[in-house]
Amino acid sequence: MASLTGAFRTIAAQKEKFALIFSLVALLGSYGKGAIEFLWPTDQLIVIVSSDKTPNEDRNPFPISKEKHTLRLDPRLPLSFINNSPNYILVKHVELTSPTLSAKRVSKNRCDVDNFRNMEMFKFELSEAKSTDAAPFSVAPGQILSIRIAFAGIADIKSKEVDISKGIPICLHLELFDYKGRSHDFLTHVFDITGGDETQTSYNTRMEDKGIVALRFNQLWSILH
Repeated sequence: MASLTGAFRTIAAQKEKFALIFSLVALLGSYGKGAIEFLWPTDQLIVIVSSDKTPNEDRNPFPISKEKHTLRLDPRLPLSFINNSPNYILVKHVELTSPTLSAKRVSKNRCDVDNFRNMEMFKFELSEAKSTDAAPFSVAPGQILSIRIAFAGIADIKSKEVDISKGIPICLHLELFDYKGRSHDFLTHVFDITGGDETQTSYNTRMEDKGIVALRFNQLWSILH
């Protein structure tokens, strides 16, 4: 009888252990991600690109100017960088790229092509009366940095290589460095310019209002590497 009672106690103890294990697994399933992010924060940089379509020429991110017999596109995009991480993030380079596509060659990801035009950042327009040459900049932990960037444009948007009547895809390229000096490249399709002249530009945005995550890097991985 005593041995039978002991066997029942052993089984009950094992059930309690299994129940505890299952409870811990369930707890980790519910809160594990939050706990890991609390113990090992994530480096995260969110970028919000303005898509204001108001007719105000000063707010037009894709102004077009006429030079002799050509039309020139000169992007001026307001961007906001939100650093949701405990470390500084260096933004070394911001660039727009425009794939040169023909009607016979259209890629699913219009940024992933061999031929494209680079539009590098060259001015930071801090206000209507103040601007400075573009240069690498850092975003502090928890900082929201808003800046209007002027990019080197496309000299002729009615050429054989770039025809605005067929639409011009605009991709955003960022070169970032985390606090350990590691380089991160980010490239995504953000706009489609559908038409325009010196007075007005029409375009479609491919972004969500909440912005795009340009960098997400868990610091647990940083500790191990």
